[in-house]
Amino acid sequence: MNYEHVIQAIGRNRKSIDIVFREMQEKGETLTYEKAKNVIEEILLQSGLKVKTEYWPMLLKFAEKNGIIDYKFLLEIYRGRKARMEATIV
Repeated sequence: MNYEHVIQAIGRNRKSIDIVFREMQEKGETLTYEKAKNVIEEILLQSGLKVKTEYWPMLLKFAEKNGIIDYKFLLEIYRGRKARMEATIV
């Protein structure tokens, strides 16, 4: 797994991820770690990226509170990480 590529892919696809998470929330589903992982994993696979099981906690656990992923916080963090990476590349 190339961490930078994963951050960039999540950052680029924030809107798509947000739509899926909002739909889940509107249906009354609880956004657990596993559900969030499945959604983001699918997006990453579409970008040709596969994340090993042991790295998922690093990508998601920081946004988990009481067993629920705070997806707005999660996506905001990835927006910032992507922006910082782009700033250092230029």
